[in-house]
Amino acid sequence: MTRLKVTNLLTALFCAFTLTGLLHAQSGGFGSPEVASPDSARASAGASAFADDASTAYHNPAGLTRVGTIEALVGLQLDVTHSQFDFDTINSNLNGSIDGESESFSVSGALYFALPVGDKLALGFSLNSPFQANLQEDPDWVGRYFRTDLNINTLQIGPSASYQILPWVHIGAGINGQFLSYEEELAINNTLDASNLDGKATFEGDAWSFGYQLGVLIEPWDGLRAGLTYKSEATFDLSSSVNFDRLGPSLSGSVSNARFDEDVVLPRSVNLGLYYELSAQLAVLADLAWSDWSAFDRNPTSLELSNATISRSWQDTYHIGIGFRYKLADFLIFQAGAAYDSSPVSENNRTADLPLDEQYRFAFGLEIDGILGFRIGASYVYILSGKGELKSDSNGPLSGTLSGDFGTNELHIISLTAGYRF
Repeated sequence: MTRLKVTNLLTALFCAFTLTGLLHAQSGGFGSPEVASPDSARASAGASAFADDASTAYHNPAGLTRVGTIEALVGLQLDVTHSQFDFDTINSNLNGSIDGESESFSVSGALYFALPVGDKLALGFSLNSPFQANLQEDPDWVGRYFRTDLNINTLQIGPSASYQILPWVHIGAGINGQFLSYEEELAINNTLDASNLDGKATFEGDAWSFGYQLGVLIEPWDGLRAGLTYKSEATFDLSSSVNFDRLGPSLSGSVSNARFDEDVVLPRSVNLGLYYELSAQLAVLADLAWSDWSAFDRNPTSLELSNATISRSWQDTYHIGIGFRYKLADFLIFQAGAAYDSSPVSENNRTADLPLDEQYRFAFGLEIDGILGFRIGASYVYILSGKGELKSDSNGPLSGTLSGDFGTNELHIISLTAGYRF
């Protein structure tokens, strides 16, 4: 096998873990807005316009001047992912266990803070984990040359500020810093040495990315609000060591002591949110969003042996969400919502390292507000992530050809939040 083929194989597999780690970064693509905040109970519909608690520091910093008091809000979130890959035995040429079932359990937390400074200025802070994952596949499953184990942890820090320029207009800005640590393991085919024993490659590393967020919130009259946010493009400058084990002689001399370097871009995005009170008990919320995932089309990646650029033929994504808040009592609020995210890639261009598809999310929750200054909430979100159909994807002769789709591809999210107004 030539060095170029070795490079192409490992470069494509490298993208699997570096990019999967960003699955919850933005709307569409790797997108999910659930960050252990009260808005999860509405599938985050209208989060950029709601601006009624400290989590607006993350969703739309312009809303900080509307909070009106010092507030600290903490959240705890449990993510449970369940997927079942249905292997197409006719169009694939891989050996191993056909069972492609995978589960992930991860727990993350969040902290949000709002601090008024005078009548027209407010400061905010957000600390959350947009995505965590702990995926473990059967070591003998048919897709083991694409991924076996994956561990991802992220931490996002965002200081922000807001200023009320008119009684009905608020503007805001914030800095977003995100730290990503990852480790992935995958099998390496030793067939060149006539061995039935797979080798193993382990990737691990970490990186920071920085970007900014701008927001505006208008409230032409009581009960009607519109929020608009812009998130800038941000880049992870990833550098990863690659550790190999049990490689045959044909491969070990070519890839020993290898390192990967890759620039992974999170695209810019725009979100428009609306909030409208139909009555003293009922309010409806909605949002529209766009993310520039076509900018993610080509990713320069380098291995010590060679350089490569992976073309993905991605497209921009669109998001739409709607939800409501209903007061069951003065202190008890029921929330629910639904949202849709378009797929960043067509089925003809989808790859096994990133088998992303359209998403449907449904959510509901309860919130207790106004008792001794406390705000306590609980929510549940169910996400259908599409079939992610693969049509004969291959990273080269050693990885084989993988075809099929996800008969089950779902995510369950349970969140608990607690806030206190000082």
